[in-house]
Amino acid sequence: MKPLVSIIIPTYNRANLIGKTLDSIISQTFTHWECLVIDDGSTDGTDVVMDQYCEKDKRFQYHHRPKNTNKGANTCRNYGLELSKGSYVNWFDSDDLMLEEALQKKVDCLSNFNFCISGFQLFENEYSIISNKYNTDIDDTILNSFIDGKLILNTPSVMLKKNLIGQTKFDENLTRAQDLDFFFKILIKPDCKTGYLNEITSLIRLHEDTITNNFNSINKVDLASELKVRQFILREIKSKKMPNICRHFKLFYQTLSKAI
Repeated sequence: MKPLVSIIIPTYNRANLIGKTLDSIISQTFTHWECLVIDDGSTDGTDVVMDQYCEKDKRFQYHHRPKNTNKGANTCRNYGLELSKGSYVNWFDSDDLMLEEALQKKVDCLSNFNFCISGFQLFENEYSIISNKYNTDIDDTILNSFIDGKLILNTPSVMLKKNLIGQTKFDENLTRAQDLDFFFKILIKPDCKTGYLNEITSLIRLHEDTITNNFNSINKVDLASELKVRQFILREIKSKKMPNICRHFKLFYQTLSKAI
């Protein structure tokens, strides 16, 4: 029997973009999925768009973040996980696009692993693909590739088995680098078995802070959030005596410290 994949999407005022995202999910060659869209309090007509998609395809679900919880995408991601029924989980963003075989390729990867990461490419609109490709030249373990600066950990690129997540949650106090924080905590679990696809499975819409290294114009609250995550990772690397505490990573940490 095919595993059920839970696609969890936080959204806030993306009525003009989320339809394209949902269309890319409908177009998947792998069809055994549920898609939970968790609204963080949109005021732009997102509910109208979602009602149309939920009516058109019963695999879509539309939920609102509970009012007694913290505002933010991290809370929506955690809430979506609580509601999900799939044995596989793939978080996604409400303005990005999946290539048609994205889910199938990740599911195939997870037949031998419990954590799979794939490549992605940036785009500005459907007709303007940026040439940069990420996560398509991994030739080492995922953890070492990350430490060496060859790998970017983000929500659209990762699919994992739900039982690997356990009690790990997205930190709802972080405003930046929350996906990095979450997935690093998963990667260092003793039972994490990682696999990767050196190919593009998703298109990520270009924003000022799309790539972690692009932080020159980010406000100090976000910089402090990123620094907190990087400090945690450095402590873990040192405490576990992991190899390759690389120049790339330490320089990034030093640059952030100066920026704050």
